[in-house]
Amino acid sequence: MITQISNDLVCRPALDTIVRLGEGAVWDYKYNRLLWIDTQGSVMIYTPDDGKNREIELGEPVGTVVPYKKDKIIVAIRSGVYELDLNDESRTFICDPEGGVPGNKYNDGKCDARGRLWVGTMYDTSSPGNSGFYVVDGNGNGKKMLGDVTISNGVAWSLDGKTMYYQDTPTGKVSAFDFDEEKGEISNRREIITIPDGMGNPDGNTIDEEGMLWVANWEGGCVTRWNPDTGEMLCRIDVPAPNVSSVAFGGKDLDELYITTASIYMPGNIAPNYPEAGKLFVVKPGVKGIRAQYYRSGQADNYIIEKNMTNEQLKGFIALALEDMKAKAEEMGIQGVATASVLNKGETVDWIGEMKVVGTPYKLKEGWNLVAIAWSKCGEVIATQADSGDENHERIMGELGFVGGAYDEYEGCKMAFAFSGA
Repeated sequence: MITQISNDLVCRPALDTIVRLGEGAVWDYKYNRLLWIDTQGSVMIYTPDDGKNREIELGEPVGTVVPYKKDKIIVAIRSGVYELDLNDESRTFICDPEGGVPGNKYNDGKCDARGRLWVGTMYDTSSPGNSGFYVVDGNGNGKKMLGDVTISNGVAWSLDGKTMYYQDTPTGKVSAFDFDEEKGEISNRREIITIPDGMGNPDGNTIDEEGMLWVANWEGGCVTRWNPDTGEMLCRIDVPAPNVSSVAFGGKDLDELYITTASIYMPGNIAPNYPEAGKLFVVKPGVKGIRAQYYRSGQADNYIIEKNMTNEQLKGFIALALEDMKAKAEEMGIQGVATASVLNKGETVDWIGEMKVVGTPYKLKEGWNLVAIAWSKCGEVIATQADSGDENHERIMGELGFVGGAYDEYEGCKMAFAFSGA
């Protein structure tokens, strides 16, 4: 059932700060903060708990920001994709998949369930067909996925992860692709939504827990909710700024919709009518969002399993982690004999079916070799990853960076852990 949302909802400023072109909102749920940008040269971190908004100036146009770690985030700026250290504000270059096309800059982007960054570009003057759409994997390899793009925007996925939603803003349409998560490929492009005349063009987007698509309407002064299966507009929420640029669900319960806007690119005769343009707004629409995906650099000991992950998120997490485990084990020449137990709500219980260890051992801190973790449902092992089942369970969990309570039960699946000693 699709929740009916009133068109009369009123958004309010989350901050009094006015930026030039707010964009790229994404909720970093692990640390309860909103990452967003001013495309004119800054990345920002808003923490609702204390009302603070930190700004980091980067000295060149910024296209997107995605979460990564507590003290590091990923940014795409004119010169490429970088890891940004939040402690000293230094940057580490990852790649420049477009190769520095003169006049082009990176624009909107998001990560898929396997931690790949999908990011597009645009030309400074929005010249038609001069830009592209790219994917960057956890090893920093970039690949061009689309050409003949004007302003690449709005990347989101269906709840089952099988469809990608994408916008080339000046077309006035939202496109869908078949998405192959394992291979990181898109195909079968089709147009699924057309923005009506007078409602601007589609900029950023996001998906809610019911699989409905939310779109920021640039030059439309609103955000809109759509059924991506039928192309039907379900609701419209007006925003006191004509240029609405991105939307993201956030807050601890993911029940708040954050909306970025611009204070520039308004015709001079209407600018005085919008004194709050350029602010970050928020509204509670009555439906929740889903958790954003994080960039994965290929370090399995930085992964976090949480019991309210979707199955698609979990599968992506597992597949990437196993690739990392295998590569590192081969590099280090690690071998070991597994010991195992099954956990349910933190206590050792009887076996649930037969444990199947997949992948090769992985070196842990303090002399432990990581083998695998299996999710077992009705006796069938459906996935594998890494964790601890020994008496030092909590200590090793902490060193791995796994969160408490995440390793008990999820949708009837219990988790088994296998380790080998040093």
